[in-house]
Amino acid sequence: MLKRTITPFFILLILSGTFVPAIAQPTWTIDPFGKEKKPQKFENRKLGSEKTADKKFTVPRNFYQNTVTHYNYYFNANNRVNTVIDRAKLSLKDDYSNMLAFYPYTLESTSSQKVELDSVIYTSTAGILLHDLRNDWIDNMYMLIGKAYFLRKDFDSALMTFQFINYNLFPRKRKNDNDDRIIGTNSISIASKEKRNILQKLTAIPPSRNDAILWLARTLIEQDEFAESGGLINTLQVDPNLPKRLRNDLAEVNAYWFFKQGLYDSTAVHLEKALSTADNKQDQSRWEFLLAQLYEKGGQYEKASSYYSKASKHTVDPLLDIHARLNDAKMIKSDNPKELDKAIDNLAKMGRRDKFEAYRDIVYFSAGELSLHKPDTNAAIVFFNKSLKYNEANTNYMNRAYLELGDIAYNRKQYRLAAALYDSLQTGSDSLLDLRIAKIKERKEALLKIVTAISAIEREDSLQRVALMPAGERDDYIKKLVRKLRREKGYKDDGMRDGGAYNPFSNTQPPVDLFAANNTKGEWYFNNSSLKSRGFNEFKSKWGTRNNVDNWRRKSSVETVITNPVAGGDNKSGKGNPKDSLKSGSAGSTETEISFEAMLNNLPLTAEKVNESNETIATNMIMLAKTYQNDLEEYQLAADTYEDYLKRFPDRLLDGEVYLNLHFCYTKLGNTQLANHYKILLNNKYANTVSGQKLNNPASLDPKTKNPEATKNTKTFITCSLKATLKKPLLKRKKQIVCMV
Repeated sequence: MLKRTITPFFILLILSGTFVPAIAQPTWTIDPFGKEKKPQKFENRKLGSEKTADKKFTVPRNFYQNTVTHYNYYFNANNRVNTVIDRAKLSLKDDYSNMLAFYPYTLESTSSQKVELDSVIYTSTAGILLHDLRNDWIDNMYMLIGKAYFLRKDFDSALMTFQFINYNLFPRKRKNDNDDRIIGTNSISIASKEKRNILQKLTAIPPSRNDAILWLARTLIEQDEFAESGGLINTLQVDPNLPKRLRNDLAEVNAYWFFKQGLYDSTAVHLEKALSTADNKQDQSRWEFLLAQLYEKGGQYEKASSYYSKASKHTVDPLLDIHARLNDAKMIKSDNPKELDKAIDNLAKMGRRDKFEAYRDIVYFSAGELSLHKPDTNAAIVFFNKSLKYNEANTNYMNRAYLELGDIAYNRKQYRLAAALYDSLQTGSDSLLDLRIAKIKERKEALLKIVTAISAIEREDSLQRVALMPAGERDDYIKKLVRKLRREKGYKDDGMRDGGAYNPFSNTQPPVDLFAANNTKGEWYFNNSSLKSRGFNEFKSKWGTRNNVDNWRRKSSVETVITNPVAGGDNKSGKGNPKDSLKSGSAGSTETEISFEAMLNNLPLTAEKVNESNETIATNMIMLAKTYQNDLEEYQLAADTYEDYLKRFPDRLLDGEVYLNLHFCYTKLGNTQLANHYKILLNNKYANTVSGQKLNNPASLDPKTKNPEATKNTKTFITCSLKATLKKPLLKRKKQIVCMV
């Protein structure tokens, strides 16, 4: 709604000053200093505004006053206002994955530029006070003051300024015209007619009174005065005097009125009419993107696709272009699965183009979302992995990818993988994502219990499996494992005698000269393939194969786990990695020294250690089953875990608790036959236990439940005791009542 000044030719300016008739003298006066006196130096000098009533407004004076006010004051002040808005636009970082703000700048950003806006107010005030109030730029100067107050978020001062323009600066037909029409009266029309000749249109901007009414409405909207601003907008919509040039500006204000109240359908209708009021092509393309979002939210995918395409063509912002193309590709125009496949293929092609190299994380994430709509979780996993692969610093999309992958793993019952993915989430990137992350907190806690239990079970199973090997085979296996692990850690010895690490200062052998064979040939080492090969082999023989375990490769390892669910999922067979088990003791996962003796001591080779290992397995199996049952409500997994427990520990039934939980799980699953089977077993063997009472008479275990007969006897006893006590002396009576209580 801010207007740019049209710089006229000098000859046209002279002609305009010649043929423009002088307006009538204003009915208002200015006291620029109020109670303050002028400086002594200027006491006897009058300001230009004070000379308004003393001098005739001749053609030369009209020309001079218009020229000086325009180019010395209005031009500079208007440029400062535009600079403030341009800076605010640059500081705004739009999130195209969410609904855009209505305007391409925020008032918080403009209000922070107080020095510039104060300069606008100062310059505009000086332009008014120092010149004849009858020149053509006075109303425009007041308009700049109102805009400056608005951009400073000083809405009360802005309202007063716009109301002042509305009351005092509308044109009158003659000097004695007392038509003081203002907003809020019963007049049919509140706008002013704008009758200007060709020269006026070429050399000056229109009067500001009608613009001030629109800015007045916008100021009321910013103050959430929707009733007053709505009445003003409705009046202007049927006002016959509202100039045609402001019809689209009125549609913009009307769209903003609906947008602030969350009425997006009506916002889209009026914003479509207001596109021409954008300051430049970039602002227009941004509004087209917002318009497409509004139509998409209303389910009008054809219109949304059309405006996404227009936004992509008109924008000069590559980020807006990429999001417009992405959203256009995601517009599902029918239920035909071929439409989805076509959209996914378009996104995959975009990801391969160099033009979108910097935005591949967003492109592939969008392709993954569409794959979930099919649904094709395998393809979605591939696309989400690619999104993580190309994501360098976009925490927002990184969290989204981890969330989607975590949900897929959770739905596939790969709980260990889901826990690892949820653990990679970072808060603080987006408020909506933070809400989702907070909601999965309980799920994450349950998953951590599952991971702990499964890890403990697998560790003990692996240790027992190694312990059951023949002695010679077991020793060879441990020795090979020790050598491999020590090489990976960079240790020199094989760990057969002691577990100390390699000390570089204890090496008395001279270092190997990798360049010994290069004395007679003037060739650089890395260009000599034989020397390179020799150096590589010597390094490998001395240090072994070194794995890449740098922090920056963590993402790659996560992708490997995701793309290979069998390796990264829950190991239901109970087979763990013997290498990891031997490195850690049965009591915990803290890493010990890597030596033959240390690993051998971790194995359950005695009856006592075997019993301890079995006790750990049994405890963790029960914890795992209860977590499935109570925290995740995965009754089939819980029942399967209880069944495995019964096979391994048929005599460790926890006073019938296992039978009770199996009865409960099968009841929830609708398997009445197995539910009754375990109910009979519980009643036959553990009817008098707590588990039996929970099944047959749960009310008896409730501490709040009272025995009616016992309650009746207690009341009778207290009543009789009170009657006997009341017959005793007062002092003894108090003591006895206290004792009874």
